[in-house]
Amino acid sequence: VCDILRQAFQGGTLPPSLEEFWSRGSNGHSTRSCKPCHYIHTKAGCKNGGSCRHCHIPHPSKTHRPSQTQRRQCRRFISALSDLGAVDVEGCQALLQA
Repeated sequence: VCDILRQAFQGGTLPPSLEEFWSRGSNGHSTRSCKPCHYIHTKAGCKNGGSCRHCHIPHPSKTHRPSQTQRRQCRRFISALSDLGAVDVEGCQALLQA
């Protein structure tokens, strides 16, 4: 999924529904070499937008259940990807339920 997003971003063809999930810092997401943005989940969001040096793609947490805002963002992310036909929605929904 990250490779699809990266290719679309570099080609300048990122759909508007996915723009909020991509930032300059998201490039290392597929190799886990990125650092998550702590402001993307706030009500105001990240003020740096696509030029943010931190990753805007949702990161799984091993220690706690994601906040309601993070879960909502993941659902919007999955919905945007399913519109592109790039993800199995049922499989992702099962992961969100866990």
